[in-house]
Amino acid sequence: MTSQVLATIEPKMARAVEVLERDLRGIRTGRASTSLVERIHVEYYGTPTALNQLAGISVPEPHQIVIQPWDRGVLGAIEKAILRSDIGLTPNVDGIVVRLNIPPLTEERRRDLVKVVHRRMEEAKVEIRNLRREAADTIKRDERDGADPVGITGCYCALAETGTLVLLSSPQTPAATHLLPATHIALVPASRIVATMEDAFALLRAERSGVEAMMPRAINMVSGPSRTGDIEQTIVLGAHGPFRVHLVIVGGA
Repeated sequence: MTSQVLATIEPKMARAVEVLERDLRGIRTGRASTSLVERIHVEYYGTPTALNQLAGISVPEPHQIVIQPWDRGVLGAIEKAILRSDIGLTPNVDGIVVRLNIPPLTEERRRDLVKVVHRRMEEAKVEIRNLRREAADTIKRDERDGADPVGITGCYCALAETGTLVLLSSPQTPAATHLLPATHIALVPASRIVATMEDAFALLRAERSGVEAMMPRAINMVSGPSRTGDIEQTIVLGAHGPFRVHLVIVGGA
């Protein structure tokens, strides 16, 4: 399943990088380039259409771009689209073609370009981070919902007030409080369902009057299924409870 998730997410990440590369190629420097305008979208009969699908784009001189639309009726729309874009150029329309003259970069324009580059790089980073998070969440969810181990233990008592289960380890069940599986089933006698935490501590104090060797060695209180976003999970590997908890009440007294 992990390989399938990665196979799905990797092309999306690659596309995000390709879009960034294309955007960077389209940033105006001191020389003319068709990539500067070919992805500008023009309103063509109510549909946003890439400029390179509406016109031939050429660079007859190092500092000039010429756009020749196949339909002259779209010249006005091309002019408006260029003015709305962020390339910072004013088109010259002669009724047949659109000419863009590329002036030398000023210091102010250089600073603006740096800001544009930083913004587009950050947008690409955010997209890749989101894709990575989506893949990680999918893998975790698949692992959690797959063939998880199921464990059954006794439950010392259960709190009616909060739904908390109190588990005790003993010489017979030394791992009962720290190696809980993803799905945990706890068996509790009906007589061990208490109202509050104070009642639970009263039962625990009563245990101290018994033989020291029979004293519980550890206590775990489970108040519900583990949540993926728990802080402990992100800090300490494995520091979380089961993802599914089932309580079975045994007996009627």
